[in-house]
Amino acid sequence: KPISALSFVGWPVDVLGMDQLGSVLKGAASICSQAGIAISGGHSILDSEPKFGLFVTGLLHPEKIIDNAGARAGDYLVLTKKIGTGVLTTAAKRGYLPTTGLDEAVTSMTTLNCAAASVMLSQNIKAATDVTGFGLLGHLGNMLKASSIASQTTLGANLSYSKIPLFEGVEALLKQGLCPAGTRRNLKTAAPLTEFSASISSSHQLLLADAQTSGGLLMAVPEANVEALISQLQENMVANCAVIGQVVRSIEPASIKVGY
Repeated sequence: KPISALSFVGWPVDVLGMDQLGSVLKGAASICSQAGIAISGGHSILDSEPKFGLFVTGLLHPEKIIDNAGARAGDYLVLTKKIGTGVLTTAAKRGYLPTTGLDEAVTSMTTLNCAAASVMLSQNIKAATDVTGFGLLGHLGNMLKASSIASQTTLGANLSYSKIPLFEGVEALLKQGLCPAGTRRNLKTAAPLTEFSASISSSHQLLLADAQTSGGLLMAVPEANVEALISQLQENMVANCAVIGQVVRSIEPASIKVGY
């Protein structure tokens, strides 16, 4: 449960002025208000590029921690948000996408994961991670590694590309070469432990490694809980949730197979 936040701002005042900074701070305060907390202070500096972030303090019950080490063979993988924010924002920054083309992604990025987290807790899920800077493959790989160690079982995963929720138009932008450098690094890191079927193109591979901003939750869900979890997520307006794969026993820890 979050209780307060401190902000950090780096801002090129001579380039962007103060009005846009005011909009950034107003937006952050609005999201914090939705989470039931206030921005109680912070620090600002002059910088050549705009930067903004929050340092959040919260409370956590030691017996109710959901970490990334509790996945088990047979669990289904459920994702709660669409993938592709890195590609979309890169396309917009390079002038290949109008501002309106970011509307869906902005709505997703400014939607808190609290509804999905509340449902997750009610279903007694034992393993989950967010999907952010390391992309889907990176964060799934970390969960599989941690869970392999915790269970003393070699765990991997099978993913179905066609089941993964994507932002509209993101695949076409990738075909034009519009991809963040961080996404390419993510794929390079994930590739040694990832086996892609022949139907998964190079663009598809990059999308699975796309660095996300404010991405969704990735949960490892026992088969008996899947139907109830998806139903509750949809009832709580987590509309883009989807079952995208399954945790399996594997020869090598954290190996991932991707089919269409």
